[in-house]
Amino acid sequence: MDGLPPLSNAQIEHMRQLEPCVKMASERYRINTEIFRAIVLTEYTKPGQVVKNKNGSVDMSVAGINSIHLPELKKFHIDRDVLVNNTCVNLMVGAWILAQRMAEVNTNDPKQLWRAIGAYNSKTEKWNFIYQRLVWNNIQRLRIYYPQINYTFKDMKIASN
Repeated sequence: MDGLPPLSNAQIEHMRQLEPCVKMASERYRINTEIFRAIVLTEYTKPGQVVKNKNGSVDMSVAGINSIHLPELKKFHIDRDVLVNNTCVNLMVGAWILAQRMAEVNTNDPKQLWRAIGAYNSKTEKWNFIYQRLVWNNIQRLRIYYPQINYTFKDMKIASN
């Protein structure tokens, strides 16, 4: 892990409790579970927790949903109370936000993919890059607990017309 600290017991338990909803949300919005899991770990907010930001906005519950999304979520009858108190809805909204960021870019281009991941937190270049690094580090840390299937290029099947 190149000097990254292992997950604490509290982090392992936090992620274990969230895993069913993380998987369900990832599948529902067709996003990479490993990336979404790492975002949830990066946010590392407890169910029901509200964190006040310097700009006056708040991040809500496990997926750290920022209050700037509330006007748009109101169309779906999702308000602050639901985001704070319903962990699975909070994760579904987080997956939906990530899916929106991914839809804005060519995810086959690694630079664009990582910008989209960073945009889950901020579109501002400085904060976007910092967030990308945090998520990448958490992917590495999580791989110990979630074994991966490794593919080589020759194993890939390319679709032809």
